[in-house]
Amino acid sequence: MISYDVVTLIWFGRSKTRYGSLQRVAGFRGATRGALVSFVGLIAAVTIRFALATSWTVGSAILAVAALVAVRLRADVLWVVLGGILLSLLAVR
Repeated sequence: MISYDVVTLIWFGRSKTRYGSLQRVAGFRGATRGALVSFVGLIAAVTIRFALATSWTVGSAILAVAALVAVRLRADVLWVVLGGILLSLLAVR
């Protein structure tokens, strides 16, 4: 008896990617879309909770807006984080 893994390997081995072959299945597309919507909703809920739990000052609000603008302008997230750390350290002194 052929195991499920071997059949899966043969089936998906013929296509370029597993995701590409699954994209043709309508149920998979719907499930992927639903999972993405759920994930975005979860991220939004956590962001709102963090924003409400943070003690905001003028400086932290400016830093948050600057980081958001930098990310929207497609700056590398690593540089945004490092810049935020540097500005926070300079603001403390």
